[in-house]
Amino acid sequence: MRLRPIIGWAVFSIIVATVIQIFPSSPRATFYFFKGRQRMAAKDYEGAVAAFQQSVEANPSFARTFIDLGFSYCELQKYSQAEQAFKQAMAIQPDSCAACGLGKVYRVQNRRADAEKYLRTSMQLNPQDSCALNQLGRMYYDAKEYPKAIEAFEQEVKLNPNAVSFHFLANAFHHSGKIKESIQYYIEATHANPNYENVLVDLGSAYHELGRTTEAFDVFERAVKLQPDDQKARAFLGVMQFEMGNREGAMQQYRWLLKKNPELAAELLRGYEDLSEDAKKVELLKSPPK
Repeated sequence: MRLRPIIGWAVFSIIVATVIQIFPSSPRATFYFFKGRQRMAAKDYEGAVAAFQQSVEANPSFARTFIDLGFSYCELQKYSQAEQAFKQAMAIQPDSCAACGLGKVYRVQNRRADAEKYLRTSMQLNPQDSCALNQLGRMYYDAKEYPKAIEAFEQEVKLNPNAVSFHFLANAFHHSGKIKESIQYYIEATHANPNYENVLVDLGSAYHELGRTTEAFDVFERAVKLQPDDQKARAFLGVMQFEMGNREGAMQQYRWLLKKNPELAAELLRGYEDLSEDAKKVELLKSPPK
């Protein structure tokens, strides 16, 4: 008869212990912690920093506040302050998020050895946290070490499938010359986010390089519909229309670009001229000798 109440108290004790670990002990610190979280969600990072600073003043032993403070500083590109916040968090308690934050700070500062050290530490602290894999992949990607970037992003998307990382993974294959392999990951990115217009432009480019003209045209057309002001998508669509014989459609893209970016419009027009010259050469080669 007494078993259920005992179990109930045991569960309650576990919940209380968990809450104590998750939130600052001081009511004032807790208030400003949640205020900082709200400011972060609203992308008001200056406001988030101010709130988190008040929270750590009230309770300087709560690691999570320093971590969120560090990421807020990162968004403001105040990397020295972010570094100090993450280091304070690590001094309180080794944490995968704090280590990943340090790795990110060092990555953007091109301190590769330090970045890799802390990103590997983050992975050891929590193998299920995809943050460090993402930052590691970006570091290798920026250094054009595409095979290593591919390995990191492939591991990341297994833990956390997301459009941006599928895009990075696809681009890493593309830049490695493995264009066919890139296609599936561009498509995965579009499945994860159908409105991800930037990935459509890169997917269309990959299709075009493979000679899959119709698919390239369809993708560029979708990109322009999603983001009519994207000059790159407009230029690619114009090229596809020109190649497919729709000269009026191609010139419409040229005239649109001429108003927005005359330099790019001039490049597009030269591209049309080059395509015309290539077509003439092909016709001459096809013509029987006289």
